[in-house]
Amino acid sequence: MALYHAFGDILVSQDEINSQVAQQSFHDFNDALLNKREAHFDFSVGRATTANFLKSMAPKGAGDEIAFEPIEIGKPLTVQIRHVYTGNKGHGFWGDKDMMVASAMKSIAVYDAAPRALNFLVSKAKNNRNFRTVDATSKGSPLVCYSPALTQTSSVVTVEVMFAGFPKETFDAVGQAFSAAAALPVFAAASGYLVAAGIVTKLAGSIGKSLYDGTPALKRTEEITFINPGSPMAIAHFALLLPDAAPPSLQKDYELNSKGALASKKDGSLYAGEYPYAVISLDGRQNDDFKSFAPTAATAAELDKFYNIHEGGSQPLGVLVDALKLYNDMKFRDKAQDAGEKLKTLEKDSAEYKKLKALYDGYVSNIGNKDLKPAAP
Repeated sequence: MALYHAFGDILVSQDEINSQVAQQSFHDFNDALLNKREAHFDFSVGRATTANFLKSMAPKGAGDEIAFEPIEIGKPLTVQIRHVYTGNKGHGFWGDKDMMVASAMKSIAVYDAAPRALNFLVSKAKNNRNFRTVDATSKGSPLVCYSPALTQTSSVVTVEVMFAGFPKETFDAVGQAFSAAAALPVFAAASGYLVAAGIVTKLAGSIGKSLYDGTPALKRTEEITFINPGSPMAIAHFALLLPDAAPPSLQKDYELNSKGALASKKDGSLYAGEYPYAVISLDGRQNDDFKSFAPTAATAAELDKFYNIHEGGSQPLGVLVDALKLYNDMKFRDKAQDAGEKLKTLEKDSAEYKKLKALYDGYVSNIGNKDLKPAAP
């Protein structure tokens, strides 16, 4: 699958970015983006300018569009699915197919697989259909992940779009879980559990297997890094996921519009071709509605150690979620205290102090229980 980044009105492939990161001029351009200075860089598809790129990150009130908020260590991070287009994958020999959109995110320091978040499960998706987000009359969430303060210096996020015929029982089980999840996605643990904010449901073997069978029409992983040498620094922006078979003309003739949809550079019309695609956004806006995201994801990852539920059965999750919240708070408290002790040994005007202070603030912001927040160093 191909991954493209929207740099103003051009789409730049991840492969080309990887080939350019060794150039000092690219580092200068990336630094200018982060610090909102004027600069440009010439890619094979055209010139990217910081002025063009930063239009989407203009101060609030500069136009009708909601601006991106910059992302950095110690600040919030929201990753969302902004657009899905079915292309020619929504219809098969037996009629219209169902569509599932799933995602996962984890730190590169974590070995275990992250649980899938089920974002959308759409019945009879049809060919050439655009999904700006899930329909108001349907159940689901475009949220891929949320952190109240980013502390992981390098993470990866994976998005999958699969078309298949899902049993009615799958829709019933996922719908029940979505009803309990509010603004959060439903997590599908590898053991066949569906985890929402309030309940856990054990799926029947055949139903759980249906969520993992088949080859995704789209599957792509995006790196979010602030530390890896040879990688571009993470910035708030749109990223486009395309299949490898998509022709280069798409990159040249189309751009991502202000809503995150693939649109013609000539007349602004939405792409209506055969290739499916998905768009995600990275943004630094705080959203307290998503605070339960991390403990719910942690619950999905730990279920096998705590539960033995019969197939089709459900149990409330309140006690386990609350316990994992406290466990999460204690981990961040320990990290904050260690960072606080190191801060006492550094000069406050030094670059090392400023970096560590941002990380310290991030640890403290991730502690939900006010009584566990440490005293300022």
